[in-house]
Amino acid sequence: RSLNADAGAWEVENQTCWCSLSMASHLCKEPCVEEGFLSFSTLPYAELDYCDVSVCDEGWFHSEDEEYCVKNIQFDKYECEIKIQAMDDVATEIDLSMYGYDYARHTTSVGWVSWPPEASGDSFLSFEADDGVTSVKECAAKCQAATLGSSTMPPMGAWDVLYQACFCSFVNLNDLCMEPCVEEEYIEFAIVPFSTFDYCEQSVCDEDWYHSEEYCVKQVNFDKDACDAKINALASLSSPTTPTTPKSGEKFYIEPSAMATTKFSSPDAKNEGLLNFSVENGEERVSFVRYDLSSISPMDVVGSATLHLYLVRGIPDSVSETVFNV
Repeated sequence: RSLNADAGAWEVENQTCWCSLSMASHLCKEPCVEEGFLSFSTLPYAELDYCDVSVCDEGWFHSEDEEYCVKNIQFDKYECEIKIQAMDDVATEIDLSMYGYDYARHTTSVGWVSWPPEASGDSFLSFEADDGVTSVKECAAKCQAATLGSSTMPPMGAWDVLYQACFCSFVNLNDLCMEPCVEEEYIEFAIVPFSTFDYCEQSVCDEDWYHSEEYCVKQVNFDKDACDAKINALASLSSPTTPTTPKSGEKFYIEPSAMATTKFSSPDAKNEGLLNFSVENGEERVSFVRYDLSSISPMDVVGSATLHLYLVRGIPDSVSETVFNV
């Protein structure tokens, strides 16, 4: 018979299926105990808050014989309470739209945004306290003003909670994916919803994309066989990509499919790449951008479209810039 459960999960290690019969309004995300589940729900996970207590808290002890919480998990109530408080702080300060990043989230396990090795190269900048960056807001502001070659304002960035470090990624959005195996804690922000990204086909600690022997072997204790099994399990749940159908009134981001910028003085010379319309030394340019609607279902009607432009007035040989949302 059908259980009509609002949520469920597939436990990867023990190959077990769980169905939650709790009311949807009672569902929340475990804040402290780490487990390998492939979860599914009738609700968007972005709408679920973190639980006020852990499943291993004394008020909700997961295992009476203490085998799970004490021996297996080695649950530390004090550390968990600190983490829950930190999540509460993030929840109240995670709006980074004033810096041009409409989407932000706090990741504490796998699923943080990465990219395959062939898409990396010199494609990100990092900042720390010595650069005047000590918080996620300062990180978002730094990324908004960042430039790398001819590229400006990277489409996403992240604040490393453990190392108090800021990363600004200039990698093309189409090349981004989510790390399937290595767990890290980041506060990430982007110009597109995180549901845009699929899981990567390999981990950052895979032998072809070896992050660091110190990191992958000694710190993470990376297990390639276990990771490959998890990636295969994730792949088995994937379905062919279908056009996305936004709900009525929902904002839907359409990434530019192509662009070209031409100087009036050199009409045959084109500068292709990320959106970067610039005027230097009085040199006028004309830019063209193409947006494809293939990601929108042909059954849907686009009621309106908004193009967000950010005008940056920079002073040569100066760190000062003024950004205007046009």
